[in-house]
Amino acid sequence: MRVIQSPFHGLDEYPFHRPKAVFERSLRPDVGDLVTLSFALIHNPMSRRNEGDGQEFRRRAAELLGDRLVCPSSRERLYADVAALCREDIGCIVVDGGDGTVSDVMTAIQAARPTGPFPDIAILPSGNTNLIAADVGFGMRGIEAIERLIERDKAGTLRDGCNVRHPIILSWPETDRRSVLGMFCGLAAFTRATRLAHQPDVLNRYSHGMAVAVTIFLALCRLLRGKGRREWLGGTELTMSRDGGPEDSGGRFLFLCTTLHHLPYNLWPFWSGEADGGALIWLEVLSHPRSLISAVFSLLTGRVPASLKSNPSFRSGKSASFVMHMQEGLVMDGHEYDTGPNGYLKLTEGRAVAFLRA
Repeated sequence: MRVIQSPFHGLDEYPFHRPKAVFERSLRPDVGDLVTLSFALIHNPMSRRNEGDGQEFRRRAAELLGDRLVCPSSRERLYADVAALCREDIGCIVVDGGDGTVSDVMTAIQAARPTGPFPDIAILPSGNTNLIAADVGFGMRGIEAIERLIERDKAGTLRDGCNVRHPIILSWPETDRRSVLGMFCGLAAFTRATRLAHQPDVLNRYSHGMAVAVTIFLALCRLLRGKGRREWLGGTELTMSRDGGPEDSGGRFLFLCTTLHHLPYNLWPFWSGEADGGALIWLEVLSHPRSLISAVFSLLTGRVPASLKSNPSFRSGKSASFVMHMQEGLVMDGHEYDTGPNGYLKLTEGRAVAFLRA
């Protein structure tokens, strides 16, 4: 199974090191005057937009935050630092990175605090992909964002302007594999399109917004010609159960699931009925779908016409859980996950999380 790596996922060591001075100390409650803020910042200097900020940002952030600035040097260090924050009952964790960084931090929180309330989260959009931040991001980044957070913390208004969302919990039933949290996932054509987006010719030459457009163009090219068209339209064979209901087996050209409420570029290929419930908003497209090209262009313009809703190849709604059995994995927040030894994946809605806005 090919793995598409975010700056954190799947690495024993992160590609950066914890800075010296106050950064080197582990978070601990006995540091006195340094621990005065009700929030901490987890900074990923390898996120795309952070790479250009250099040491100056970390120097200034250290002056403002002291030990509340966390730059983990390894995967285990991230989990240890987040666990320390949870033991201190920190009120808010600020994530300076992209979707993969946000996913890693939420996963670490879930591991450290499997029950009870989540700390609030503020996202400073600094990654290659920022779908989550586009919906629930803080709206600022850099030193300006830190100064705003400190100002609001001192004024007691840190939690003003929250948006509440439920993460997706990805788990592997009947295994001891650690669950992963995220906000947007998909499989079949979504997995293939993500692989195209992570090709160096796309990733290194285009901004994120342009990379999305190039990916869509390349995906459409696959749908309009010979061998690629047959392979993509055939989709992925799987068996799916929704909300504990009966199993449904067959091919899926596309499956998407999110707990976000907005996507960039006015894209929103979802709809739901009055009886639908749950935080997981989903779309599935059966293999060899009818009127696919016209449906794609409708969805790209943010429209869901009645003809699409009545098309039997397209289904959408809201649910609380999915259990899937298949050979291929799925992509969540930019990272590709396999199905494990027994071929099962489970998606469930997580606990409510308050995301802070500027």
